[in-house]
Amino acid sequence: MVESVSDIGDLFHRVYRHVRPALAREYSRWLAQAQQIPDPELRRQALASLQLKKFHLEGGLVYAAQVPTQAHILVPAITAYQTLCDYLDNLCDRSRSQDAADFRQLHTSLQDALCPGAPVRDYYCYRSEQNDGGYIAALVKACQLSCSQLPGYAVVQARALELSALYGDLQVHKHIAPALREPALLAWHHEQGKRCPELKWQEFAAATGSTLAIFELLCEASELQPELQTTNAIDAAYFPWITALHILLDYLVDLDEDK
Repeated sequence: MVESVSDIGDLFHRVYRHVRPALAREYSRWLAQAQQIPDPELRRQALASLQLKKFHLEGGLVYAAQVPTQAHILVPAITAYQTLCDYLDNLCDRSRSQDAADFRQLHTSLQDALCPGAPVRDYYCYRSEQNDGGYIAALVKACQLSCSQLPGYAVVQARALELSALYGDLQVHKHIAPALREPALLAWHHEQGKRCPELKWQEFAAATGSTLAIFELLCEASELQPELQTTNAIDAAYFPWITALHILLDYLVDLDEDK
């Protein structure tokens, strides 16, 4: 199990000493690449996701402060994965497309990002805007590289992929044509929600929309031999309970904006 943080002061020291400098470097790297995207619409969405959702990176990277000795691996991994999530969310939420096939194809990149060595695909094959100058591919490969450097990644990979697949399902169902969204989410909950029978469909959907459980698994993978029992217990605490609370609170904060 990763070393526990004993107090708030120690946590802030770790964040400011080990995490924020690494985040600044990674953020500048992806901002510069986003600025070079040839397609104007893709460039606009990539820059918007970085500039308006940087706090997602800052929040997620608190997890890397648990293992400051592995910050050089965890910060690039979490930054690349969350940057990819935010970019895809913009592409689905702010584009003219309401095509489920388009959204699902885009989100296969999240699966590929967690599979070191997996080839990149044509993630834009169902939409007219396609030339991102290799932006998604670079994010995928950066995450793959970091995951491959985590000594215990094999222990957590399968579960991380399951959580990533649920996240992708949510993004597909909640961005299709408005009249189809609730029926799709209800049908999905009927199929997948059996693993969390205590949750209503809205709560289950919220639980799948958080990346925190994946980040915690990456931190656990920084150990040479993570204890499977401990990893499973942490996973059970995060999903669906912490992840559902995370996104339900996020939706509450954003209620007026989302209207």
